[in-house]
Amino acid sequence: MGHFRYTDEYDIDWTETGRRIEYERKQILDGNGKPMTLMRLAELLGRSPSTYKLISRWEKGDAFPTYRDMFGLCSIFDCDIGYLLGEQTHKRKARADIAERTGLSIAAVETLEECVSFRDLHTPTVISMMIENHYALGSFWEIIFEMIDSYCDNRDKEKRRLDAIAGDGE
Repeated sequence: MGHFRYTDEYDIDWTETGRRIEYERKQILDGNGKPMTLMRLAELLGRSPSTYKLISRWEKGDAFPTYRDMFGLCSIFDCDIGYLLGEQTHKRKARADIAERTGLSIAAVETLEECVSFRDLHTPTVISMMIENHYALGSFWEIIFEMIDSYCDNRDKEKRRLDAIAGDGE
């Protein structure tokens, strides 16, 4: 009594969770370009260095983190808990939703987020005004669309050139 048990429908694949924890840990590099160690991750989670053995078990899917640790991992890895649990393929569902609705790539959405967050407080307002008032800023958008067309034309020309070279080599 008092225990909640997952049904088969809601079982969590702890092996996948472990793979994601290991992958995300190794994406964080130290000053020498080496992946974050298990001991450093334990330290960031506010655990003793000896916890690295437990974290290693998480990564293998042999054990699973506590809720506190899961939320700590999400903060360290800048991801949603659903990502670590294997419920979603992208680190942030909101980013994936924006990308899906706009046709932008996840990387473009992340870059836009970074540009907005590292600039002064007026940047989001200016970007919003530019998008909302696209008719008033016609020349701005004409330049953007010309750049896009030029990029696509150059990409297509390069593809045709590479295809021609590949065709000559056969």
